[in-house]
Amino acid sequence: MFSLLHSQYINNEGFLIFIQAAHNLGENVCIDFILHYQSLQELKNNLESALGLQQGQFPEPAIEEKILKLIILLIKCSGISSEQHLMYSVTQLVQRKDQKNIQPSVEYIVRLLLDVPCFEIEQVGESSSMQLKPAFQKYESLRRVYDSKIIEMAMQCGFYMPPEQWSLLLYGYTTNESIIDPIIDKLLTKTSFQTAIQQYKKIVLLSGAAQSQDLNDLMKHFQFLSNDNLAIDASGASVLTSTLDMLKRVVSILNKLKK
Repeated sequence: MFSLLHSQYINNEGFLIFIQAAHNLGENVCIDFILHYQSLQELKNNLESALGLQQGQFPEPAIEEKILKLIILLIKCSGISSEQHLMYSVTQLVQRKDQKNIQPSVEYIVRLLLDVPCFEIEQVGESSSMQLKPAFQKYESLRRVYDSKIIEMAMQCGFYMPPEQWSLLLYGYTTNESIIDPIIDKLLTKTSFQTAIQQYKKIVLLSGAAQSQDLNDLMKHFQFLSNDNLAIDASGASVLTSTLDMLKRVVSILNKLKK
């Protein structure tokens, strides 16, 4: 909203900045509504579904941290030869203390890091050695790419969660918003608003509120604000007026529904 109100409209560059600010505001309001209709438990269940995990399989924050740190330690000190060797070694070390089936979590985290990819295989004679790439050899950098990959996979499936909830899910507390915010901003693309609109439509149908005129009007307003052609036509005053009017309606409905 701040970016929108401080845009300069007198030249073409100002128009484009304004249209992008309007697009971003519309997308954030759309995501806000998606989150409004889901409880925290529903969010977690939907995340596990988006990531291809069974219910209850998403690792707890302490387990995530332990597994990631063990991956770094084992690769550095123990001569890991393959992903299977790494999974087995991490599982054995974690289960000694936790006494529960940790294997699905270990396999999930290792395969996720393989997809990035964070590892490289060095061939030494007839044997091989698994190494972390230089960019991921410290916990902070490995953790950052791990968080980014999870959030990226979730958003590609139309799953949304506010930064404080991501922080709670990934770290066990909400104070890491500043780490999550840049990841989400970087992952927002030209198609992410359209994905959010489809998710919004699905959530409204599942909530039983599909007959609400306000929610149906919002769908139309979101579709208008997500239109890429707005940027192409951004030099026209009529586009500016229409966009401002559409945003006014969105904010008006938002205030009405939150009372």
